[in-house]
Amino acid sequence: RDWSSDVCSSDLGLRPPLLIAGDGRDGPTLRQRAHALSLDDSIRFVGRVDGDVKADLLRRARVVVMPSRYETYGIVAIEALARGVALVASDLPELREVASAGACLVPSGNPRALAASVASLWDDRDRRVAIGAAGRASVEGLTWEYVTSLQASIYAASS
Repeated sequence: RDWSSDVCSSDLGLRPPLLIAGDGRDGPTLRQRAHALSLDDSIRFVGRVDGDVKADLLRRARVVVMPSRYETYGIVAIEALARGVALVASDLPELREVASAGACLVPSGNPRALAASVASLWDDRDRRVAIGAAGRASVEGLTWEYVTSLQASIYAASS
């Protein structure tokens, strides 16, 4: 379904600047749609990022948005939460498990709900800070050491 025209012409007010990181299969289509809708000045595609670049983008983000149709674990959500950034994400079991304390979860595949949630957080600094603090607290114990030891114990139990 091509919903981009509906969202981009919505009555939700001014569009915040959008930075899209990642190299998913929808990238070329998203770039074409942004250009067709004359949004080249509002949307910046940065491709795959990691290390210091990712840390800097997360540090500067007002809101991280994950409009996922599926997830395996939600590492991007955990990274955003660990930095205390408010998250708007699809309400998927994997994201609900790791991010519910620091996220506004919206139905997957509902771009209007996603846009409305982002718009509601964009200018509400107090709410963003509260959600970010709750998210940070919820992932404090999720260190790489903990996650890898947990994964190893799962593998050991299944063999």
